[in-house]
Amino acid sequence: MEDFIDGYGRADEVADIYMHNLLTLKCLNYKGDSYSNILCGIKDGTYPTRFEKSALPTIKSMIDPANFTGEYIIQYVKK
Repeated sequence: MEDFIDGYGRADEVADIYMHNLLTLKCLNYKGDSYSNILCGIKDGTYPTRFEKSALPTIKSMIDPANFTGEYIIQYVKK
């Protein structure tokens, strides 16, 4: 959370959405990884497979909290 606040500037409802997205990524694709490792993987181009392609812009925006779109990714989980 500290890294998010440093990049975004404050803790508000967008911080909640960001953390929810991280938890969603961890539960569905990265069970054994830390949140830092999840973000590093995304930064390196390793994208989760259990989401529709339309989730990628939001997932990529999570690399830099200042650019985070503020959108939930849960709606893009493949069924």
